[in-house]
Amino acid sequence: MRFNQRDENEYRAATMREVMAMARSAAQHDGPVLLLGETGTGKEHLARWIHERSWRGDEPFFVFDCAGTQPKRAEAVLFGDETASAIPGRRRRGLLEQADKGTLLVAEFPRLDLVLQRRLLLHLDSVAFARSSRKTSTCPDTRIIMSSRRDILAEDCEGEVLEALRDTLSSSMIRLPPLRDRLEDLELLVGELVAELSLELDVECPALIDAGAMAALKSSSWPGNIRALRNVLERAVMNHTGGQICTRDLGLDFQSDDWNMVVKFPNGQSLHDVTRDVARGVVQEALRRCHGKQEVAARLGISRHSLAYQLRVLGLEDKIEQPSAFVAEAYRRLTG
Repeated sequence: MRFNQRDENEYRAATMREVMAMARSAAQHDGPVLLLGETGTGKEHLARWIHERSWRGDEPFFVFDCAGTQPKRAEAVLFGDETASAIPGRRRRGLLEQADKGTLLVAEFPRLDLVLQRRLLLHLDSVAFARSSRKTSTCPDTRIIMSSRRDILAEDCEGEVLEALRDTLSSSMIRLPPLRDRLEDLELLVGELVAELSLELDVECPALIDAGAMAALKSSSWPGNIRALRNVLERAVMNHTGGQICTRDLGLDFQSDDWNMVVKFPNGQSLHDVTRDVARGVVQEALRRCHGKQEVAARLGISRHSLAYQLRVLGLEDKIEQPSAFVAEAYRRLTG
């Protein structure tokens, strides 16, 4: 969904009105911003909203997702690489340079190693010094927004997040609430998403969603947040044959609460054991459904190197078992 389609006063949820007020304030200054929120809460969309409302709005907006990216590649993509240039003696510009005068969103930045986090901090300090001293700087004037699904201000992230970087980001932090905590806005979101999807899919926009379908949508806790809601509505718009969208068009039995899976701990199993079992089952399901490890890695959103590591630590290099219904559902949610 696009945040720029409405002002903060149009939201019914107080938490979202506060988020949008903070975002509007962030658009008026040039410092770094930290966006925190669960997967699917709209961090990238909010970052773009801030960029478009700032004086940089007509300049480039780039996104770099740190998840699953190896340190050497992350360094080359962010800061440039001489070896990647087709012309000897010249270097390929990194995103920090390409986004000069614009904005760079560094998504899931805690996944960067500390060396690269330190280089980003150095960039932030250099830009801040150049602005305050009004001196010409060779450093690209790129605004950085960072995001994380983890609450790095509340969790113990020692060894994962550079303390000085966390302190710098904490001064301008916005927490996006999960959808389950802002269901007052659900009807507004549904209407906007259905109109958006109808345009994208080039189909006639359904007039309304009937009361039964809306009640079904409100009954879910939405563990996948807005991203999951969008997926369900995309299915509904595609299945829709005229009139109002009904529960049948949604394609899910919300009443069975299949979106609210509960894991019961067998005797003697720790959280680590259960987490490992679920991860093992999800990878098994991907191996069963996909053709080749490259496709498996793509479906799981990880690199081939990370997949090889997971296969090794999970003991799946040569063994595939039939996954449980729970694991199959976990895989479905993970891969959308």
